[in-house]
Amino acid sequence: MAKFGVSIAVTEESTEQREFPDLPSGVFKVEISAAEVRRKNEGEQDETAGFNATFDVIEPEELHGRKFFNYYNLTHPNPEAQRIGQEEFSRLRRALGFGDVDADMEEQDVIDEMRLVPLIVTYGMGKDSKKKNPDGTPKYPAQMGIRRYWYPDLNDAPPIGVAAAANDNRPAAKVVAKPATPAATGGSKPWKK
Repeated sequence: MAKFGVSIAVTEESTEQREFPDLPSGVFKVEISAAEVRRKNEGEQDETAGFNATFDVIEPEELHGRKFFNYYNLTHPNPEAQRIGQEEFSRLRRALGFGDVDADMEEQDVIDEMRLVPLIVTYGMGKDSKKKNPDGTPKYPAQMGIRRYWYPDLNDAPPIGVAAAANDNRPAAKVVAKPATPAATGGSKPWKK
């Protein structure tokens, strides 16, 4: 059997845990710091391939160095998932200032040309899926992620910064008028019954 190869002391100091607040919504200048093409079930009917990217925030300065991740389906047995993933990847390429990817291009060359190139994105909370579980909760809850890519050829990106509204990483609540309570209409207070 192979030896572990390193000694690690488990002390109070080395096990102190830090909390990292969620990345807020906003318009950020970012770059891809790491990427890979992940493949599953190669040669099988349900083969998939996807571009997995680590993004680093460059601006605004107060978020510099923060990371988030995005996965793009490139091939997928579900045609709709493949179409959505390829369109999203196309938007990423255009935001980076690059064009088509040819099937004959070397995988590592594609990754290398996309790394460390600044782009501007809107990052924020998505929407819950329309599909629901039997208990009424969304099958796929809303997640934070890239909501829009800003293309350098259009030169229409908004100012970089954190969203001005209070940001708790949840979609804005729908305002629903509540029926008047007896207390509000001058009737008896329900807690006095």
